[in-house]
Amino acid sequence: MGEPTSYRVEALVNEVDQLLTLPAIYVQIKSILDSPDSSIIEIAKAISMDVALTAKLLRIVNSPIYAQSRPVETVTRAVSMLGINQIHDLCLACCLADTFAHTHPSLMDVERFWRESLQRAISARDLARKCGILNGERLFVLGLLSDIGHMVMFMRIPEMAAKLFLLKQSSTEPIHLIERRHLDFDFAQVSGALLRRWRLPSGIYLPIEQHSAPRAGQSHAIESALLHLVSGAIQAHDTGTEVQGMTTSEAWEIVGLPPEDIIESLAASLDSANAMRPIFHGS
Repeated sequence: MGEPTSYRVEALVNEVDQLLTLPAIYVQIKSILDSPDSSIIEIAKAISMDVALTAKLLRIVNSPIYAQSRPVETVTRAVSMLGINQIHDLCLACCLADTFAHTHPSLMDVERFWRESLQRAISARDLARKCGILNGERLFVLGLLSDIGHMVMFMRIPEMAAKLFLLKQSSTEPIHLIERRHLDFDFAQVSGALLRRWRLPSGIYLPIEQHSAPRAGQSHAIESALLHLVSGAIQAHDTGTEVQGMTTSEAWEIVGLPPEDIIESLAASLDSANAMRPIFHGS
């Protein structure tokens, strides 16, 4: 396994794109959200047409991460409370979770995938607040989707993906470097390529695509750096190593937070991630 393989990012994404597509309800909702003439009532009505999406959305809004003083019982109130950007991002997260809900790669621990994705989402959202990021709530959906490239890899090149995962478990080297050495690309590039193909906003696919090399994220460098640090902290925890060894100095410089903040945020996110996992994976 010492030599790079002939796998290519675009080929993997093309194959998955032929199997999975964005749900029609998301396309419809995004069209309404993009219209300058849309109203809260119109947006809420479109979401409410999909019972499953409505249930997921209300479960998220009433989850501990939003800590509402009283229950949010209608989509109209959820839209009014969160605003258009957050509603878009949460609908996207729910729809993509549904897209991948019926994929169960035989060599992948799917339950672990969703638990760690939710930890990343919740922690990144928390840390965005500490960094004073405008529209920091978007870090939830960025964190949730940032590892989707691994789902693609386990779907299309399962044996190779499993071998690299085993290498990661016993290595002090970050997973993106292991993947680049054996594949000439990493999971973040696969994630970004799929989200680009689905024509999602650049504010979503760019930070995800570049989070292995945060400065390449340009105007989204701080979001990319946060995703990089949280992902590195998860791998460090899994392998019993120091978080600094799984991350780059440039990411720490961009974010300006001490390692303790990352580690504490990730640990604090575990209970919420376990509580929210059934919303995204399973009933």
